[in-house]
Amino acid sequence: MEEQKLKNYFQFDAADLQANQNGQFTEKQKARMIKDSKSGGITENLGAYIFLFIGLIGLVIAVAAGIANPDWGFRIAFGLSFGCIWPLVWGGIGVRYLINGSSSKHQFRLAKVQGVANINSRQTYDLNNRPDVIIHTLNIGGRNFQAEPGLAEAMIPGAQYIVYYYIRDNLDGLVSTKNILSAESV
Repeated sequence: MEEQKLKNYFQFDAADLQANQNGQFTEKQKARMIKDSKSGGITENLGAYIFLFIGLIGLVIAVAAGIANPDWGFRIAFGLSFGCIWPLVWGGIGVRYLINGSSSKHQFRLAKVQGVANINSRQTYDLNNRPDVIIHTLNIGGRNFQAEPGLAEAMIPGAQYIVYYYIRDNLDGLVSTKNILSAESV
């Protein structure tokens, strides 16, 4: 029964678990990882949009300064630096982030961790000291995963598990339970 709860919560089957135990991905898991890596919505691509906006600000400042100042030498120098170079640099960084975020050429690596499952929840508060968001975290074997509500129904806190998850582009920071491909109790 517990194994079925794990399968339902993390959306895997026996073939996925067996492949992960052998250090491999199934085709279904590969498709899921590629889909997740391309999903970059506004919040996931926020940095790229900020860089694009900074580039646009330079262009607006150059046009405004050119209109306000009658000196042609100033207009040309300021226009080249803030109207051309500034947007190309900052906008180029933003475009590069957007392209990298939507690229299907990501490197995925299978990782596993074993240990006692600890599920933590903490409440955050807004500026007016009102409850805002509840953050759930799975800690297992010294590894932290951002979790969704309902994890405590699938994993028993204090029980031993082996969790198989993927790391994208060798970025081994705080990952989500979305990265968990399969899990088994020990």
